[in-house]
Amino acid sequence: MKDGVEVRDLEGLKDNFSLERILLYLEDGRLDTWLRDRYLDDIADAVSELDRTDAGFCRKICEIFEVEDAQDGGGDRIAYEQDDLYDLLDEGENTIYLSGERFSIPLAKKPGAMPASSSTPRTQPRARSQLCAQSKSMLPGQ
Repeated sequence: MKDGVEVRDLEGLKDNFSLERILLYLEDGRLDTWLRDRYLDDIADAVSELDRTDAGFCRKICEIFEVEDAQDGGGDRIAYEQDDLYDLLDEGENTIYLSGERFSIPLAKKPGAMPASSSTPRTQPRARSQLCAQSKSMLPGQ
């Protein structure tokens, strides 16, 4: 979890909560396994029932684990809508989690943006020509 701490129970997870790690472990299935191994089936079920395309997906993850959405570990770097993205870019954030369906990313700013859900948000670079837009990488793997 946060700062490389290994957690063994739910309280340890809450104390060292990292949204970034939770999202990674959710994606590869380790979160579900970890929760069920500790007989936390109700939490595992609640997480698995979430719609990963929902704009409030990350906020709901935080609610399920009863942690503040803005804690260190990524919660304060989540853009739920376009205005959130602009605010985070203006603050100089280098890593921004996109939890929404569509974002327009100015080419002058090049964040290391990571989708917060399994469905990749549609990003639209703001450029004068498509050739210019294709030469810039908006998301890892694109």
